[in-house]
Amino acid sequence: MKLLINLYSPVHAFCGSKEHFQPLFEIFGEEQCILAESKEHFRSLLPEAEAVFCWNFPKEFYSLADQLKLIVTPAAGRDWVAPAPSSVVQVEFSSFHGPMIAESFLAMMLFFNNQFSKQLELQGQKTWDRNACFERRLLKNQSLLILGCGNIGQHCAALVKTLGMKVVGANRRGIGGGDFSYVKMSELSDIIEDFDHVLSLIPGDEENEKVLGDKFFSSLKSGAHFYNFGRGTVVDEESLLSFLCKNPSSFAGLDVTYNEPLSEGSPLYAHKQVLLTPHNSCTYEDYLHLFVAEFIGRFELGQFPSLKA
Repeated sequence: MKLLINLYSPVHAFCGSKEHFQPLFEIFGEEQCILAESKEHFRSLLPEAEAVFCWNFPKEFYSLADQLKLIVTPAAGRDWVAPAPSSVVQVEFSSFHGPMIAESFLAMMLFFNNQFSKQLELQGQKTWDRNACFERRLLKNQSLLILGCGNIGQHCAALVKTLGMKVVGANRRGIGGGDFSYVKMSELSDIIEDFDHVLSLIPGDEENEKVLGDKFFSSLKSGAHFYNFGRGTVVDEESLLSFLCKNPSSFAGLDVTYNEPLSEGSPLYAHKQVLLTPHNSCTYEDYLHLFVAEFIGRFELGQFPSLKA
């Protein structure tokens, strides 16, 4: 068996069907591509698999997969696939998420910038007030700082730059492949108060636990908006709430939270300056089609040498 596929998920957009994988059947042969019917079925077939598509691959699965040479996951983060015990198994993550996250982020930023929360409130009151939002500014006169700026950050930057926004990316090395300026994360204190919008794409490594706390939020200028589409564990939510309390014209857009799912008792749910989305910035019907298209493109470039058509 060349390819064993186990991409079932309670999130509908992430749950694979035969239709999604038809292009792979045409390349490798339908008889060589098996869709596991359950976790137990997947586990029972591992000894025969040369390559695997999956969401989760715990460490103990490697000992069951004697012929395994390749693991590919649609995920961008390294959370769910254990490192391979040897170089025999190539483990690959995906990078097609940028356009989806960028579009979700832009939607959130436009919501805040156009003061739609205020306009929805007035609509509910059946109030026709043409002066309610006169203080809003065009995004072309505003700036965006992207923290943890890599591939996804470049997609976000490219989209907002079409609106004329000034963009600066920040990461550990202070360099990147985008056509905008970069700074090191260690240099943020010198520039952070200049930005109208700050987007976090910081990964959830242990060293980044609550790295965005009091010092970070107290450095933002009044009226700045904060967004998190990276990992919720990097934000100290008490510090964020304190910032919002002190800055009534600021908003926070959160696609991720420290604990997921967010508990019913969280003050974030009812906060008028917070827009929550339940870690669904990539739940588009295009998701798995994009994954398969990226895989095929990489296969044709020879990036999976152990896998032959």
